[in-house]
Amino acid sequence: MRKIFSSGYLLVIFSAIALSFKSILVKFAFAIGVNPMTLMLMRLFVALPFFIIALSVIEGKGAFKLKAREACSFAVMGIGGMVFILIGVITVKIGSPSRLVKATAGSCARSRFPI
Repeated sequence: MRKIFSSGYLLVIFSAIALSFKSILVKFAFAIGVNPMTLMLMRLFVALPFFIIALSVIEGKGAFKLKAREACSFAVMGIGGMVFILIGVITVKIGSPSRLVKATAGSCARSRFPI
């Protein structure tokens, strides 16, 4: 079993199932009235534990050893990324990030390959 899991076959099968299931969940969420910004936030929070588990499995015990300087660097990069997104939204004059997501989601819905 270890060889099958390490070779990636199960991971490919799981990712194909999860990717196809995602579009069904998105349609259900929009049907009950969830706005796109909330849906994106929920998607990130659902994905975070999987990334943490994968990191701990691959790297082992040394995965979460951060120096103070590295933690500060990550914080600065995260805050800087959010500032650039905010500047972009203000520059484009869309008004709010949720309108940007709605505009993007609307164009995807009209495309040939919807979400």
